[in-house]
Amino acid sequence: MQQNRFINNKVFRIDLDGGDWIEIKDEISFAEYREFLAESDYGKGDILKSTVPFLKKCIVAWGFADAEGEIVEVTPENIDKLNARTVLELTPAVFGHYNPEKKSSEPSGQISEKE
Repeated sequence: MQQNRFINNKVFRIDLDGGDWIEIKDEISFAEYREFLAESDYGKGDILKSTVPFLKKCIVAWGFADAEGEIVEVTPENIDKLNARTVLELTPAVFGHYNPEKKSSEPSGQISEKE
C-alpha cells in the first residue's frame, strides 16, 4: 500500500502536569512550516524565538482556564500570555511530536479526528 504524503485533519492530545492538556495538529503542512521558518529565528541559535511561532502554528485547543476558572480561547495573543513555566513544559512535547527521533521523553497523547 502506498504511503499518504498529504496532511490529515487529525489532532493529537498531549496530557500535561496537573490534569491540563493541549491538542495540536497531528501534522503540519509544508506551507505552515515555511511560514514558521519565515516568522521565526529557527536555525539561528535562539530556540526561544522559534518556540512561540511554532506553538502558534500547532496548538488548536487546550483546557487552560483563567483566574476565574473560565476556559481561555486559543489565540496567538493568548499563547503570548502563557507563563514561562508552561511554555517550557509545552516545548519538548510539541517539538517531540513532530520530530519523534529527537524525543527525550514520550508524552502521553492520542490522535483523534478534528471536528
